[in-house]
Amino acid sequence: MVGLLCGGVSIFAQDFVIPEPALQNAIARSLGVSERSLSKSLVEKKLLRLQANDLAIRDLTGLEHATNLESLVLRDNLIDDLSPIQNLSKLKNLDLSGNRLTSLRTLAPLAAPSLRILNLSRNRLLGLSGIDGFRALAQLDVSSNALIDLEGVGKLRGLVNLYAQGNQLGRVEKFADRNRNKEFDVDETFTDESGNGKRDTDPLIELKGMPKLASLHLYDNRIVMLDQLSDLPSLHTLLLSGNMIEEILPLSRFESLKILALGNNRIHTLKGLHDLKNLERLNLSENQICDLRVLRDLNKLNALDLNTNLITDVSDLAGLSKIHTLGLSRNLIRDPSPVLSLPNLRRIILSFNQIPADRVRVKDQLAQAQVRGVYLNLRSQSGYRPKVNSLVRSLIGHPQSNVMLGNLLRQQGYACFIDLLLDNNIKEEDIDAACQAWEAAFKFDRSLSDLPFPGK
Repeated sequence: MVGLLCGGVSIFAQDFVIPEPALQNAIARSLGVSERSLSKSLVEKKLLRLQANDLAIRDLTGLEHATNLESLVLRDNLIDDLSPIQNLSKLKNLDLSGNRLTSLRTLAPLAAPSLRILNLSRNRLLGLSGIDGFRALAQLDVSSNALIDLEGVGKLRGLVNLYAQGNQLGRVEKFADRNRNKEFDVDETFTDESGNGKRDTDPLIELKGMPKLASLHLYDNRIVMLDQLSDLPSLHTLLLSGNMIEEILPLSRFESLKILALGNNRIHTLKGLHDLKNLERLNLSENQICDLRVLRDLNKLNALDLNTNLITDVSDLAGLSKIHTLGLSRNLIRDPSPVLSLPNLRRIILSFNQIPADRVRVKDQLAQAQVRGVYLNLRSQSGYRPKVNSLVRSLIGHPQSNVMLGNLLRQQGYACFIDLLLDNNIKEEDIDAACQAWEAAFKFDRSLSDLPFPGK
């Protein structure tokens, strides 16, 4: 028995110590051997793929010997130190999502020349300093972190898919305004949260000159401007919902786009979409859109989401013959007939509008659509509100008035106009009176702040 055990460590593992039992077990299972049979030599030569998810692993010691490892998946663990895997130069796929990484400091030296897919989502990253060393990346997922910049991503010229949703892109780092001019001066100190040594003001400055980038996910951030986004000739999917974007004119340069999501922003004019003739799916929900004329010539659209806007007239959509899914709920539509006869329509949402479904003509049109197999959602229609609709029509062609109204509503705690209309705590007549007063203020160039807000 002497020699079989030494200090509680099996002789089979004397040259190969793995502190984490869960990691040791996962390696053994991946190799199809017992834990007693593990050795440094076996791991070096045979371990090509390893998956060890949700095992509370903290320490990766032992993996430094897996020099032929090509795929490493360690989702939902407690990892914050990647130094043991720095020299695994044959890695092609590395998934570290759902861990405790705060920086790429212990990962950057890896720079595996063959690494194609890197998933760092759901960690605690504030910056990406060091990411530029991974020049072979085709797919990078840094979603659901706390990123305020994308430093280094622009040097990944081979990147095809970038997932950066659910971060804080657009949030500007605080600075010490010593001279109280409310502007950042070069000699003033700032909080370098991302660790890149400079004050970040526009996270999109990195996203230019990337010839292969095809899919870009930036939704649920704090992005305000799109001006820096440029020179992405292969881009076909751009997801920007859940930001604070007002102007979308810079998007006119991306004529290759097929899928565009801009829901839940502050968009008041569609100027910039006219040239995007290849668009097939477009999400514009939860904005301040009242003028649809720009959409007339987007003939390849098959799915269009305009829920929760300021739409009174849908006649500009009558020529979009490929549309099969159309969202128009939570608007001010009275006459849906221009879109009910679209030849490929299969689903249309018209809830929370002003459609008089009991009128014979409208009733017949709705019935004919249902006979063709169109799914209709018409629940919760309200009566016609002339003063409300008049105000909204007055905004068409006057985007600055639209901006002013949106700002006023947000100041009063309303994300959109329809939320005010559906507020049961405010009388309809008070809202109607306010709409009449706001329209007059726009007409005579007066400030809305001088007018009483309904219910206040």
